[in-house]
Amino acid sequence: MVKTSRERLLCAWRKEVPDRVPIYVRGVHVLDERWRRSRDPSYEPLIAEVAEHCDQVLFWTVNEGFYLTDPACAPREVTTTPAAQDWVDDRVTVETPKGPLVGIYRRSLKGRPGMCLKHLISDKGDLEKFLSIPYRPVVQDPASYFRAAETVGERGITLVCLGRNPLGRVHSLLGSETLAVWSVTHRDRLTALLNEMARRYEDLVKALLSAGVGPFFSTLGHECCLPPLQSPADFDEFIVRVDKPFMDLIHDAGGMVHIHCHSNLRDVLDG
Repeated sequence: MVKTSRERLLCAWRKEVPDRVPIYVRGVHVLDERWRRSRDPSYEPLIAEVAEHCDQVLFWTVNEGFYLTDPACAPREVTTTPAAQDWVDDRVTVETPKGPLVGIYRRSLKGRPGMCLKHLISDKGDLEKFLSIPYRPVVQDPASYFRAAETVGERGITLVCLGRNPLGRVHSLLGSETLAVWSVTHRDRLTALLNEMARRYEDLVKALLSAGVGPFFSTLGHECCLPPLQSPADFDEFIVRVDKPFMDLIHDAGGMVHIHCHSNLRDVLDG
């Protein structure tokens, strides 16, 4: 029996046998009109083929605010200075009750990948500043999710993008080096920051589920805790322990979670 694209994708996700292998071309968002309008004309043949023959996934991204708190709680100022040909440095200053936090990011003027020159948190003082920022959950717009789901219909599924998981958000605040060092020298600091991110993440998931958003979610960031940067035991403590409560919320509501994770998962796959 021929299935709709939605049925075909769900069948595969549930580890059942679909009528054919579902085909989704990641990065080609044919149901996103804004994305289509932003493409070079050379994309048109690809867009037409994907629209006609493939199964669609439309991403609906949550409002992340500033690390899942209302951005009004953490006023920011960005100053930009030239760095090199076609590159600039964005200096971000975040006001907190305990003083400013500063991060510096090198940005390409031609759309190339950039890099972080200075993470927001590099020492205990920075951590105290970050944790002093009031937490006020970001207001989401479930109506826009339902409009997106209606747009997709039977052509595919709408995937609720939760963004980086708690450890992934901690990694973006600290960077790989500080994350690895603190996991040995200042584990209590790392755990305090991780638990705060987990609290906010769980609040986000509960708010979305209570609004009827879902049942398909996605998250990422787990690769920041894979060997050789961290041990399998660290993965259990920083990922499995922290992520399982919100994963259980989604599963108990009949939902599913797509995890985007790079690198070798052999030693942590059971988690």
